Amino acid sequence: MNFYILNFSKINMKQKFYNYKKYLQVFSLTFIIFLLIILLVNLNIDPGKVYPNKFKFLNNKSTNVDDVVNSLIKNKNGIILKSGIFNDRDLARSFSKNINNADCIIFGSSHIQLINLTGTNKSFKNICKSILNFGINGGVIEDYIALSKNIDLKKNSENKKIFLSIHPWTLNLNRDNRWQRNIDDYEFILKKITNSEGEKTKKSLYNNLLIKNLFNFDYFVESIKSFKNRNSSLDFVYDLEKKYKSQILLYDGSIIKPDKKFIDAEKHIKKGLANYKIQKNNLIDKNAIFLLTKYIEYFENNFEIIFLLSPYHPEVWKNKHSDVIDAMLLVEDKVHSIAKRNKINVLGSFKPQKVGCDENEFFDLLHPKKSCLSKIEKLKFYYK
Repeated sequence: MNFYILNFSKINMKQKFYNYKKYLQVFSLTFIIFLLIILLVNLNIDPGKVYPNKFKFLNNKSTNVDDVVNSLIKNKNGIILKSGIFNDRDLARSFSKNINNADCIIFGSSHIQLINLTGTNKSFKNICKSILNFGINGGVIEDYIALSKNIDLKKNSENKKIFLSIHPWTLNLNRDNRWQRNIDDYEFILKKITNSEGEKTKKSLYNNLLIKNLFNFDYFVESIKSFKNRNSSLDFVYDLEKKYKSQILLYDGSIIKPDKKFIDAEKHIKKGLANYKIQKNNLIDKNAIFLLTKYIEYFENNFEIIFLLSPYHPEVWKNKHSDVIDAMLLVEDKVHSIAKRNKINVLGSFKPQKVGCDENEFFDLLHPKKSCLSKIEKLKFYYK
């Protein structure tokens, strides 16, 4: 009797092991298939347009960036920005080919994308005849350097201006790896402003990020959202005074955003959204300040260099002990110190009260509306 019980137990254990092994195989195969689906979708839809077209079998050839930008500049119009059609650093790089034709060049993040001389609430209308706006998502100092490649010092004189937007994270390096998309342009200008070869940035780091991003589920979600725009036509707009429901990219690189009321500011602060790119124990990097100083020294003979500070939502400033407030106080103080030492002027402030912006003049915690941005030039600190 015991023999049969023992034998049955062994058979039962074998059966369980077989079932477990089969389950593991099915699970592993399903997981691999799921990852392959994510990879193929992310590679081919590619909402951020970060992967070369030669690797895609779903390739929309109708959205050549240079052709679009040339058309915008030629016709002085705009185009409806649909998700998943353009990479904003590719757009900025294409716009930079016309950088010598602008009276004022503005480098920064998405915080300053709305600065232009179009419509109501014109920004810098008293100091700029024309503007080229290089406000890009997550813009960092490395982006500013890379996008300066096409500046021809022989074609520019002192009456032209370069605005360097300083955000709470700007006085740091590698706060956003997306700048490495234009790494060759960065290395080109870096060599000029430092007058040395310097240490080459490893391109493999960016390539590794691209590989990891192929399996990123959040990117997969964005890919699904962008699928409907894959073969959609480009919608150009000519009436720039009209109100649109979508974002509009203008001929000067700036953006028109549909107006909306920002609610639940306190809720967004609790989620930590105000601390975008802030690293508590690393608020200022001496290497970033060194590069910024070298950039100023290189271009100041041909351009008036101006620091630009854009305000944060008033609600952000109510929490006096937050990381972002520590960063803003430290960085703004450092900006004025650098400005005094290099004899350059500063416009604006992180504090909305100083600029004259109220809580209704923000899209969210970080992004001021055009009415707020147009007030920045009124708060000017003269150090030149």
